[in-house]
Amino acid sequence: LYLRVERLLSRDHQQIYFKIKNLIFQRSVSFVDFERIFGLWFVTNKINAPMKLFLLNWWEKFGMQEAALALSKKHRILYWTCPDFSKTINQSLFQSTIFHEHMDAVEGKTAEGILYESFPPPDESLIKALYETESVVMNMMNKHFEEMKLSERKHLYYHYVWYWNGVLQKYKPDAIIFPNVPHSNYDYVVYALAKQMGIKTLMMDPTWIGDRMILVDDYKTRISKVTTALQNAKMNASSRILSPDISAEYELQISNKDTTPV
Repeated sequence: LYLRVERLLSRDHQQIYFKIKNLIFQRSVSFVDFERIFGLWFVTNKINAPMKLFLLNWWEKFGMQEAALALSKKHRILYWTCPDFSKTINQSLFQSTIFHEHMDAVEGKTAEGILYESFPPPDESLIKALYETESVVMNMMNKHFEEMKLSERKHLYYHYVWYWNGVLQKYKPDAIIFPNVPHSNYDYVVYALAKQMGIKTLMMDPTWIGDRMILVDDYKTRISKVTTALQNAKMNASSRILSPDISAEYELQISNKDTTPV
């Protein structure tokens, strides 16, 4: 996985064409470039202080510990949800990080040492602001919670909101990074709360071309941004400007061969 974060965490979308062009036409960067690229984002946005980060649903089987180590050189990783973190993550390398087992979070269990009862319960205005989120999460619960009654799902949903609203208010992250579009109940609630609070969000969207990722800060607007970028690029479209792997994919797609993703 590769992060191109120097500008994508910014809320300024005026240069979206160049963002997408860079993501599609340039070669990916490696883990060793994390520190340099994140540093460029800081310079571009005139930010001198380290960022406080939440990593949601980062799996070590995808090499995320190496990515987290690169980020931790200059930034504080406050909170990390991960499957089987006690077996897969060397927690001694992240001594100030709160670890939360992914499936515990899905089931509404809290991270060790966090007493959510001390958090103020969500008020009516927040519940109303999250009506759309509530509807989405109710449907997401069709996975893992198929046998739950509607009243039980609502209880779990309100528990998500209570706990994660309190966690975000307490630790005040500057940004939350997701490995893909949130879809595990609790992380979708975190995403929605972050949008309400103005916390930066960053998600990775696989292109299915090698190891390339498109990074977006809002999954609802990603399609319109890519469409706009492609429309702007049509004026100068040419397969000759493509990198070798993208060019190979292009040639495959226009051939008579089976193009079904592996």
